[in-house]
Amino acid sequence: MICPNCKINIRYKKVKRPFIVDQYNEIQIDTKEAHCKSCDMTYQYQGEAHIIKKAVAAFLITPNMMKRKHILLTIDYVLESNIFEVAQKLKVHPKFLNDIVKARAIFTNTLKDKLIDLIIIKFNTPVIELE
Repeated sequence: MICPNCKINIRYKKVKRPFIVDQYNEIQIDTKEAHCKSCDMTYQYQGEAHIIKKAVAAFLITPNMMKRKHILLTIDYVLESNIFEVAQKLKVHPKFLNDIVKARAIFTNTLKDKLIDLIIIKFNTPVIELE
């Protein structure tokens, strides 16, 4: 990479950084970081959005990692959907799913497994982007 300020060649190095969306900071993703010594600037490259979402999904589907606080992250960021659409896919009432998010209903293992299945289905289907 060439530094935009001083036009000197600099190299990236791989660094693990916490992925922060809202209050979720326990997910570590690989980023590339370059530091220019002449102008003392640091540049980061996190990668394409689909790759980052795949890393977040991999974290969420590991055993015992999906918690109540991750439901909105899963719905909004990973599945790119809303509570109503996800509730239809899970075959539950949207109010019930909303109550689970707000800690007014029990987040059962069955519902957790169904949500994990939705994540797996989303990332096992090919993504085609046309330019």
